[in-house]
Amino acid sequence: MTETLIRPARTSDVRAIRAFIDAYSPDGRLLSKATVTLFEDIQEFLVAERDGEVVGCGALHVMWEDLAEVRTVAVDPALAGQGIGSLLLTALVQRAREVVEIPREARQLVVTMHVEPRGVSALRQRRGARRQRQAGTS
Repeated sequence: MTETLIRPARTSDVRAIRAFIDAYSPDGRLLSKATVTLFEDIQEFLVAERDGEVVGCGALHVMWEDLAEVRTVAVDPALAGQGIGSLLLTALVQRAREVVEIPREARQLVVTMHVEPRGVSALRQRRGARRQRQAGTS
């Protein structure tokens, strides 16, 4: 199996990130973003790379002293189910632990999804997380 490298995104990665957003936003799995926003927020992104090609992305957006959001996690649809999303999520959670000061006993990761992508249920189970539905949703 080809090794997957997780690294900070660079401006040259915006085209690939844009392609992931374009692949997943029409059906509501990701929110669309303007390309200028991707350039402005590039420092929030990590990318997954295989053989020199960007095959996934994810971002950590700090919102307050003790609050951050994992957002825009996406993997090349042709490579879904190969653990790339899990690697990105692990790296983003580690980054959140380094940046956001939250007492260990209060640590939670909240991920909001409009549509649950294939593989997320298994990932959630492997990590011991539970699914909570927002009031008024199905």
